[in-house]
Amino acid sequence: MLAEFDKNWTFYPERQQKGVDTLITLDMVRLASRSVFGTAVVISGDRDLAEVVRTVQDFGVRVLIATPNRASVATEVVQLADDVVDIEPTDIQAMLDDRPVETI
Repeated sequence: MLAEFDKNWTFYPERQQKGVDTLITLDMVRLASRSVFGTAVVISGDRDLAEVVRTVQDFGVRVLIATPNRASVATEVVQLADDVVDIEPTDIQAMLDDRPVETI
């Protein structure tokens, strides 16, 4: 039975996070309601984030969308954001190069 299972199943190790938009939303609303920050820099353009942008703006938070590809940002998010800035690929690489290396 296990041999048959092994023939028809392939393991693909992937590093994915599920529900990230929900966690971002919860953190942003919770912290904005406590006036912990005045500007949110969001590096995502998902349409799912439109409502949180509206909500935190109601708390007086300025929302800046940062993106390496403006075309990938949902139109509604662009319209809602206080500003949209382009991130150059070299800036992203510099951010990643400064991260500590994980050891497993």
